[in-house]
Amino acid sequence: MTTAGPRASPDVALDQLPPFSPARFAAALRFEHVTLRDAGIPVLEDVCFEVRRGRGLALAGLTGRGATMVVEAVLGLRPVDHGLVRVLGLEPAVAVASGRVGAVVRTAGLPGGARVGEVVRF
Repeated sequence: MTTAGPRASPDVALDQLPPFSPARFAAALRFEHVTLRDAGIPVLEDVCFEVRRGRGLALAGLTGRGATMVVEAVLGLRPVDHGLVRVLGLEPAVAVASGRVGAVVRTAGLPGGARVGEVVRF
């Protein structure tokens, strides 16, 4: 992998450019050879992918085929059996604890009896 710094336009002095930081260009989400098991049975094996910052990712598939396990691993709720998961260059639990990672619950609708302010804060 080659990492290149910012390029200067002809009318910008090099000393006016921000310092180069490889972390700035790191992937938002990275799975490297990840294996996830459920009750000892591999559900995902040797999965590799990267989502660059500013991009999205959709997980789709049949129930019980691993999408929920991927989300749990990204949120630090499930340890991986093998491989490496990084979120914003950090271990998932650290990224979540920093407040820079969030999740949207998949149940539809609003909680029964909730007030508008409570829903907005949620």
